[in-house]
Parts: sequence; C-alpha cells; structure tokens
Amino acid sequence: MAKRKAGSDQDSPHSKRQKRNNDLGSKSPVEDIKSPNDLRLLLAFEQDSGPHVRQSRNWSIFFSATTSNLQAEIQTFKLFLDSIAYGEENYDRSIKQELLLGYLRSQAPAEDAEEATYLAELIKTWHFATQSNAEGLYSSLVAVFALLLKTISSLIDFREYGNQICNTLVQDDQFKLFERGLSANKAKEHLISPCLRLLTEIVSFDGGHAAKAVYRQREVAFKRLETFLGMRKDFDNMEEPERRTRPSVRNNAIRYLLANLRLQSPSAKSSILAEGRIIHSLFEDIAEDSPTVILEILDALKKGVALDGVISQSVKARLFNAWALGRLATLYGYRESDGLLESDRNVQNSAHGFLLFLCTTPGHGVLHPRTKKSLSGVGASETELTFGDVHDSSLRHRQQEEANSTRVNATLTTFLQSLRPYASVRQSDLVLAVFRTLPEMIGSYFSKNKSFSFDPKLTATWVGYSSFLLATVQLPLHEALLHSRVDGGVPPPTDIIMESILPRPLTQKVMTRCLNQSSSLITLFGTRILNAAFEKLSTLLELCEDIQHHRTQDQISITWSQAASTLIVEFKERCPEMKHVIAQFRSCSKGNLMLREGLTRLLASYYKIVPQLAMEEKFDISVPLSIALQDFNVATENSQEDGMRLLELEHMLDIAYRSPNMEWWHKTDKMRLSPFTTLLKMYVDRRRTNPNLYRIKGLLKSIAKESHMLSVDISMSSLDVLTLSLQGTQDWQPSSIVFEFLDNCIRRLVKKPVYYQDFLDSRVAATRTDVTASKVYIDLLLIAILEQWRFLVESANTPTIANASMWLVRYIDMKTCNGDYICQTKDGGAANSFLSSIRDELKSKVNDEDCCAIFEMALKNPQETGASAELSAFHKAEGQRQTMEPVTETYQAPPSQLQDLVPLGPSEEDEDHPGLNRWTRKGVQDAIAEGAVGQLVLCLCSKHLEIRMQALTSVRAFARKLETSGYKEWQQTYLLAGEIAETANDIISDGPLPHFAWAIAARLFPVLADPLDFMYAKANKFLNKGPLWALTKLPSYWVDQLLLQQPTDDDTLYQEVEWLLDVLIDGLRTSAVSYKFYMDNDLI
Repeated sequence: MAKRKAGSDQDSPHSKRQKRNNDLGSKSPVEDIKSPNDLRLLLAFEQDSGPHVRQSRNWSIFFSATTSNLQAEIQTFKLFLDSIAYGEENYDRSIKQELLLGYLRSQAPAEDAEEATYLAELIKTWHFATQSNAEGLYSSLVAVFALLLKTISSLIDFREYGNQICNTLVQDDQFKLFERGLSANKAKEHLISPCLRLLTEIVSFDGGHAAKAVYRQREVAFKRLETFLGMRKDFDNMEEPERRTRPSVRNNAIRYLLANLRLQSPSAKSSILAEGRIIHSLFEDIAEDSPTVILEILDALKKGVALDGVISQSVKARLFNAWALGRLATLYGYRESDGLLESDRNVQNSAHGFLLFLCTTPGHGVLHPRTKKSLSGVGASETELTFGDVHDSSLRHRQQEEANSTRVNATLTTFLQSLRPYASVRQSDLVLAVFRTLPEMIGSYFSKNKSFSFDPKLTATWVGYSSFLLATVQLPLHEALLHSRVDGGVPPPTDIIMESILPRPLTQKVMTRCLNQSSSLITLFGTRILNAAFEKLSTLLELCEDIQHHRTQDQISITWSQAASTLIVEFKERCPEMKHVIAQFRSCSKGNLMLREGLTRLLASYYKIVPQLAMEEKFDISVPLSIALQDFNVATENSQEDGMRLLELEHMLDIAYRSPNMEWWHKTDKMRLSPFTTLLKMYVDRRRTNPNLYRIKGLLKSIAKESHMLSVDISMSSLDVLTLSLQGTQDWQPSSIVFEFLDNCIRRLVKKPVYYQDFLDSRVAATRTDVTASKVYIDLLLIAILEQWRFLVESANTPTIANASMWLVRYIDMKTCNGDYICQTKDGGAANSFLSSIRDELKSKVNDEDCCAIFEMALKNPQETGASAELSAFHKAEGQRQTMEPVTETYQAPPSQLQDLVPLGPSEEDEDHPGLNRWTRKGVQDAIAEGAVGQLVLCLCSKHLEIRMQALTSVRAFARKLETSGYKEWQQTYLLAGEIAETANDIISDGPLPHFAWAIAARLFPVLADPLDFMYAKANKFLNKGPLWALTKLPSYWVDQLLLQQPTDDDTLYQEVEWLLDVLIDGLRTSAVSYKFYMDNDLI
C-alpha cells in the first residue's frame, strides 16, 4: 500500500482515523498469505501521522494505533516464520518457504546504492520503534529478525539473503539500534533478551560470516555482557517445558558468548577471554544453570578455546585458572533434572571428561608441556660421566625438576588441593589421572595437603581416603620410565619413585597402627595398600635389573643397580616390621578369608622382595600350612571359598619355599601327616579337577629333588609316577592309612638318607649280578617302603593291608612300565631279577592269601593293575597340555636369588672406549677411587690394535703423572702401572690380551690405595715377584694364594674368596682367547 499524504483529509480527522483502522483490520492472517506480495504489503511501513497530527491533541491516539497495528503485522509475520521453523515437514511448509524466498528476493536493494539496506521496510519500522520509544514494537521486531535468521540458517537456498540481512544489521546505522536494548535497565528483560538472541544469530549465521563485523562493534556488542551473564531467573516453580520457552537473560548471554568463542578469529577470542569480568560472570555459580546450558558451555570451551592451537598458552592459562577449575569442579555435585536423558551427555560425566582433558593433556592451558628428561634423570648420551658425576647430576636434576614442576604447574597444584578425592569417585579419578601423567606431582600434593591425617579411624572419610591412597599406589609405572629400557639414561630420582610407591601419608608408624587395629576393615585396607606397594616395588626392581643387564655403559649399569638398592633401603624404612604382620596373621580368624589371603600375600612379599626383614623374624609356616592344606582338602569343590583358600595356600607355599625355618617333614601331635605329604595328598585328590595346581606340582618336585628321596629320571618324573600310583580308580581308592604309611617312610628317609643308600647298595650287591647301584634308576623311597612294610603288616588289619598292597603293586608296575628300572647293561635279565627279589620280599611279609594274590597277579599279568593304560593316558594328556599351553612345572626361585647364583659377567666392549680419556679429567686419587684407571687398563683387552696402543701410551702417561701428583701411595701404584706397561709392551701386537690379567690389574689399583685393605699384603707380594707377569700362570697363582694358602687375617677368608670369584667372573669374555686362557689353567 502506498503512503497517503497527511493533509488530504484534514477536515475529517475522525473519518481518516476510522479508514485507517478499517485498513489495518483487513490485513490478511497467516493462512491468507498466498504470495510474496502479500508479505510485502503486510510488512510495509506506514505511518499515518503527519506534522499537523503531531501538533494536535489526538497525537497520542494516532501514535498508539500505529504502534499497535505495526506490532500486529510483526506478530503475523512471526507466526508465519514459526510455521516454517517449527512446523511439520509437509507440502504447506514447502509452499511457505517458497513464499518467503520470493519475498526476500523482492527486497534486494538497488545495485547502485552506496550502503545497501536490505529489508528496508522492517528497518524503517525498527527505527520508528526506537525513536518513538515503543518498547513492545522494538522487542517484537528484534525477535522477528532473530527468528528469521534462525529459520533460514538451515536452508541452503536462503544463504545469500541471510548474509545480506546480517550485513545490513551490522551497519553503523542499524547497530546503533542495538544500544537501545542493550543499555536498558536490568528490569527490562524483554528488550535485552531479543537483542542477545539476534546478535547470536548474526554471529552464528553461515559459519560466522558476519562475526568479524560484530566484533568491530564490540563497544556496543560486549558493553554490558558481564551484567547480562549475572541476570538469572528463578525457575524453581516452573515446569521444564516452560523453562525452555522462557530462557533467562543469562542463558541468552551465554549462548551469545559461546557463539563468539566458536566462530570469532583467534585474536578476537583472545581479546574476549582477556575480559576477566566476563569470564568471572560465566563461571560463577555455573552449577545453578540448566543441564543444556552447562553442556553447551563445556563443549564450546573445549572446541572453541582449548583445542584452538592458535590461541596462546598464556591466554588459555588465564581462562582456566585455579578459581575457574574450582567452579567447574562444583559440577561434580550437580543434581541433574529428571528431564535429562541418561546418556554420556550428562552434566557430571561431561564436566569430569572436560577436566580430565584439561588436566592431563599438555598445551591446553592447565598442564604445561613437560621436558623430555623429567622422568629419565640425566640423559643417556652423557656416557662420559663417572658414577659420582651421574649421582651429583641426578641430585641437581631432582631438585630442579621438583622446583620447576611446582612453579610451571602452579595452577594445577592449587586446583588439586581444592578437590576432595576421598568423598567423590570422579574427583578421585581426576587426581589419579594427573598422578598418572605427572608422577612428580604425588609428592607435592601430599606434602601440601594437610587437611586430613591418615591415622586409622573407622569413618567414612577415612575409608574414602584409604581407597584413594590405595588407587594411588596401584597406578602403573609411567611410560617414560618403561621406555628407559631403550633410550633412558640414569634412573629418575628415587624420591619421586618412592612417593608413587608409598606416598607421604603412609609412614611406618601409621601403617603399623593400621595393622594393629582391632577392626578388620582397617587392617584389610592397610594390608591391601602394602601389597600394592610391594607389587609396584617388585616391578620397579625387575625394571632396574633388566636395564642394568642390557646397558652397554658400565657406569649406567652401576647407577641402575645403585637406584635399586636405594629403593629397597628407603622402602624398608617406610614399611612396617614383619612382626606386626605375623601377629595379625596369627590372630586372624579362619572365616575372614579375604584378610587372611591379604596377610599371607604380604608375608610372601616380605620373603620375596625384602628377605633381610623377613630373616630377622623367626616365623614357622609349617603348622599354618598344614592346617590350610587340611582345610583345603575338606572344602567342597563347588564352594565359593575355594578360590580364596587356593590363593592363601599358594602364598603359604611361597613363604615355605623361601623360609629357612620351614620344616617340611615336621609333624605335631595334632597333625596326621607332615606338610609335604599333606601337600602331596591335596595334589593327588585335585589334580584331575583343578588344572591350576601345576605350580604346586613344581614345588613338590623341587622339595623331593632337594631331599634326594626321588631319583632324577630320564623319561618321566618320579613324582608323576608316585602321584599316578596314588590316583584312585573305579575299583580302588587309597585309604588314609596308605598316606600315613607313605608319610612315615618319607620322614624316615629324610632323616637317614645315607642309611637307606647303604641299604640299597647291599641289596643290589646281594643279587650277585653285574648290576651296580649307580646303574640302577631307583628311588630310595622304595627302599624305605621295603624296610617299613613288615611293621605295617604286623599292625594293620587285612583290608588295610590289601589296600596298601594294591598301591605298592601299582607303584612298582608303573615304575617298571615307565622304564625307570632298566639298567645300563646288556643283560636285562639281571635287572628283572633285582625287581623280582623286591617283590618277593614284599610278598613274603604278607600272611593273608588275598594280599598274596594281589602280588601274584601283578607278577603274572601286569595289565590287571591298569598301570600301563594309565601311563599311556598320562603321556597323551601331558603332550596335549604342553602343546596348547606350555606350563613351567619347576618352582622358580626369586629373581634376586637367581641373579646372585648366575652372574652375567662383564658387558661387551664399548666401541666408544670412554676409558681412554676419562682418567685425565680427574685427580689421581679420584681417578683410582672411581674406577677410571681400571677402565683404562681394561682397554688393553680391546680387539682393535690402535685402541690397545693408545691404552698403553695412556698407562705410561698415568705413571708419569703419579710422580708429580703428591699422591700418598704413589710408589706402589707407580710400580703397578710400570709392570702393566712392561708386560703389555711385548705382546700387545699379538692380538687381544687375556681379560683376566687386566681385570686383576684393574682391581689392584684401589687395593693399593688403602693399606688397611684385606688384599693389600698379597697385592704387594705379587708386585715384588718381578716387572714382567706370566699371564698364563696368573689364574693358578691367585687361586693358590687365595684358596690354598692361609688368609691374611683369620676373618678375611670369605672376603678373599669372594674377591677371587669376582675377578674370575670379570675374566669371562666370550672369546676363544679367554677360553684357551682358562683351559691352560685348569679353570674350566
């Protein structure tokens, strides 16, 4: 409709006003909009109030009517947009989209316009509402603009027109209109919220096409944003649907801020984040926001800020400070509404995931990037350092690392102190995740956190704190530490490692109190913590040994060995004495299976990892072990307690194997069988139903082998034959008397093995054959049975004798079928004659005819006993088991004991040969004490001639340096260096020199430095023999001096022997020269 001039109907103002009302009343409703022209007519700006009307007394009436009519038109357009944005997908909705598209096409401004104004009629209406202070019209119009952009944002055909709308709205003339709403009083939310929604839609449209233009108007766009972020509404009395339809000013302000954080440029984001008041208003009382808003905040902060690599670390650090992280942590206690779906997108899980991301991923504002050496001590490339240098560098590095970790990660340190891991599982997981990433934070965390003491008190807080400490101890080793096997240098500081094993609150005094409490729950927690600490220490010690034995640098290997020793020493100072564990174990009831299993595991760890502490206590495990074996035999197979009983039994067996006080053959008055036989009976009873008893079988075999009661067989273990013979069949089951008789024979054999060996020799000699006892594979146990058989026959009744006779027949037949008695002679009949004599004597002691028939049946038809069939089945089953799942059936000694028994000898030759020059950087005394001179001498054994020549020249230079050094023992040391040079001079070109000779020479330097050394006298005696050494005679000379001659002092014999063994081991270079050298001296 065209505008009408104000003066055309001035004589009849009433008629004109009535006509205007009629025209406005004839505006088409939503369902009557049939074409784009209808929309154009609907939204055309008309103001029927000329200047003469403004001056008249009826101005307010006309102004009110105009405003109402314009607002009604805007409301109609809003309903039209609602039907498109929220209507169902149907034909009518598509028609309306086409109408809207046609209208937007028709509103394109002229191409020659300097500043194109799109939707000029709506813009005029907006200006009119602003100038006229028509708040209702202003609010409705801004809301319609926001709804229009939201409606067309998802329609690709509208993209061009939406950008034109945004460009128009961000022009200076239009952007000033926002100031009317954004500067309104806080009570006028109906003006503020539409403006925020419209700004949000402008920033968000087309991926932030107009975002930069909005930021250029930041004096208006962000003028009072911190105020708007603090304007909340009380939704307590509202239903969830009403909450969603009536968002508060804060919600709109949050969405506007988040849209900018998502779509603005990195520099604009940095500028916005630098506004501390805005960030403070965003995080303050964030727990009071709705779940949807909170999830939007977390998502925008992660994707728009934390993951933006262009935003500097300092900007992110100012945003995610300790206070802000603390506000986010309040979401752990967020009470989610019933309307929120139970999925991963809930507030607590999302907040936890976001904090985990910030606190464990470097470079996102909280966790700063860590240096490469933070867990690897001194670098591996520093191979020129001596042990003393490495130790000093490690100490300096530790102090520097602790200071840097606290300073660089100050925000994280402060934030962790505000958490309550003992009261919240998620907060505990967060702290543990930080510890897993930064192990050095464990020490600083517990040193600063003094709000709670770990003194044992049975409260909910103490239980939660105990669980947290247990989880801390159970943390796996850091990846950087595990990678030390390949690229690490010296070990990390032991203080950091020890804090991860036993944190500071777990002192020896506190842990002792936990073990001595009357409450089983407190004791259980203390036991579990100590078990986890022992397990972690064991893993670290294995790591140290692995690195120590695979490093090529001698000093690095020594440093790892030193670290392992230091860890053990510090651990022994923190863990409680073993006597407290023993006392708790003895007082623990049998029904408390979980606590008993933990205590036995703990005792086994003492014996395995810190045997020094275990040996200080006299703990006899034999009686508890026998009782446990009996209880395990009585237990039902289907009982749920069997698993715990088996674990407890395995720990006891581990203790028994390592304990020097274990008496396998001791039987008290209350015990029917000795511990060994009880263990054997349990294995026999359960070997078919429980495949997890192979470790027990290995222990039985080891004990039997050490006691020499069973022979070392060729084809099959004698223990297997014994257990198979005791295995029941459908027609026969071994009675308890059989096991008691077997137990009696075993205990007698162990007490007098020599007696039964002589008995065997006499029996073999009595056969009058060429067979000797050394050629017969026979167990002494059978000889003991033969001797004690008559006593059983005299004291037992007939059924018992018959039952025992069947077992004996099965046992002998299985031994025979297995081939263990085949003599190493050509005359097999002599062996059969020997076996027949044993059977005849056993039979002769039996008076009952039925029992005699059992022996006769075995002699005439061995198949009747079923021994051959059972052996075949056993061999087949063992073959299948070893093919599918190989199992080691020998009981393995602790790694520390194995390493002591099997030394690995010296490492291979270092191709860099650092020993050639290392002594030059030290004084004479330090070079000798730290082994630098010894390394120089060992270079004479190099396979490279040029290295040997350089080493010889350096030895002579060291001798000259001694004369002017002022070293107290320079004369004897000078004599040793001279003899080394003279001896090597004539043979250095012949090839690598014997390593043993120069290992002796290297060890003599520190001996001559200390006149009180136990080898000092014999070292000087050796030097006085002459200037040239007979290298081929050196091993035999020192063996004679240290093994066959009297020691220097009465109490130094073992020290001298140990010194000799160390030198012999150092001489074991894997080369033909060393082999020939030892062969010539009869040492191999």
